[in-house]
Amino acid sequence: MNKKLDVGDTEGHVISLAQSEGTNVSTGENEFMDGARIVNMSFSDVIKGNGPHQGYLKHEKNGNSTFTGWNGKITTIFSDEGAPIITFEGIFTYIRGTGKFEGIQGSGTYKGRFISEKEYTVEWEGEYFIKK
Repeated sequence: MNKKLDVGDTEGHVISLAQSEGTNVSTGENEFMDGARIVNMSFSDVIKGNGPHQGYLKHEKNGNSTFTGWNGKITTIFSDEGAPIITFEGIFTYIRGTGKFEGIQGSGTYKGRFISEKEYTVEWEGEYFIKK
């Protein structure tokens, strides 16, 4: 799902609400939620592809889940051929967990980029602990 609205106050000002789904692939030292189903819900307010974005991310695997809030910025530049190169970065905080992640707390940073019109990759770096 992706809904974009042209604000109309200046050229290229768009707000969007999107939901994307995929599979988490963990490549770090910790195999955090490797293979988990991901649902990402996001809101952005950009001018010519640049501006703030925020949202929520849910990881779910084997009856365990984490809910994460995130916010940052989107940056768009154009290649010599005119193709957009879209990157994003920001901070995240764990909001809640279920199952073995009940009581999760922690935060960190993220950096990502679109690898096609409908696919993106994100690197997450941070720490978490389970509060008993």
